[in-house]
Amino acid sequence: YVRKAKVREVQSKTQGRCSHKGCNKPIEELHHEIPFAISRNHKSLVGLCKVHHEFKHNGIEKKLNNIDLKIREMRQ
Repeated sequence: YVRKAKVREVQSKTQGRCSHKGCNKPIEELHHEIPFAISRNHKSLVGLCKVHHEFKHNGIEKKLNNIDLKIREMRQ
């Protein structure tokens, strides 16, 4: 659960737009840059469009890490 105040804070940082460089789509999903399972807080939360959120979790921008691999396994 993410408090509404934190969601508003994330949205205000990019004027409600995806935080991926060069993307101007509206925020559709929130993403933890440092996985919540590790950090146990929402400090690294960013807003992304649906496409860039999938990119983050499916390793298109970088090599897949262990958490992303586990998420992919669970989805199958």
